[in-house]
Amino acid sequence: MHHFFQTLRTNRLQLILANALWISLLPNLATLKAFYLSPSAGEGWHALVFALGGWLFVLWVIFSLLLLLSFVFWGKSIKLLCAIFLVAAAWLGFYSLFLGTQFDKVMFVNIIQTHPAEALELFNFKVLLWVFVVGIVPAVLVFKIPLVSSKSVGRQSLLLLGCWLGLTVTTTLLIYSMYSGYASAVRGRDATFHTIAPANLLLASANYAYLLRESHQVRQERGLDAKILYELKKPRLTVLVLGETARAQNQGLKAVDLFRAVAD
Repeated sequence: MHHFFQTLRTNRLQLILANALWISLLPNLATLKAFYLSPSAGEGWHALVFALGGWLFVLWVIFSLLLLLSFVFWGKSIKLLCAIFLVAAAWLGFYSLFLGTQFDKVMFVNIIQTHPAEALELFNFKVLLWVFVVGIVPAVLVFKIPLVSSKSVGRQSLLLLGCWLGLTVTTTLLIYSMYSGYASAVRGRDATFHTIAPANLLLASANYAYLLRESHQVRQERGLDAKILYELKKPRLTVLVLGETARAQNQGLKAVDLFRAVAD
């Protein structure tokens, strides 16, 4: 078995791309399913092409994160990064697929504040089996397969950037060709970034760290010298019109065009 793994050699680009491909499939089935079943996807082959564009976007997100962090995890430490991504994506993907959980900043705070005894109730045989097959087994393979180091670091970096650029252009062209459908799916939350594992957890943790830092900042008080020039006899009434349909042609009062009446 050891000799078999020795014959399977991979370089840095192949390792990152293979991990991004795997993570974009099984661990992110919930997101792919959401794209396919979205009302904007339509039916038949159109739904398949729509889901393909969604999968390319998920692949682009995962590959971009691995590529960005690969400049920090240089050498063989890239295997550790890939293993962390695999296990984390498998764990997050299970709850998104089978329980419909969206890991946004609110959910991240709930995870932080959850009591350990309560958290243990979420672990059962089904969860452990899924994480073992989808995350741990691929992570073990990552460590077993030898990594061939490139003699030219610059050439290796150019290959990675070239692959990312090609994926970016392909994804952009496909999504732009059906942009209205994707915009409708995202606006209606049929498909959301909060189910793309493990990018959702990274974004939520970064947002939590930012809010935590901001909460400890001491703000200098401003406007202490402001004074009221005159008192209002009646309380001021402020009308806020919010929403996507807040356009002049959509506003009226008793069948009268409100904005046109005011202008006249």
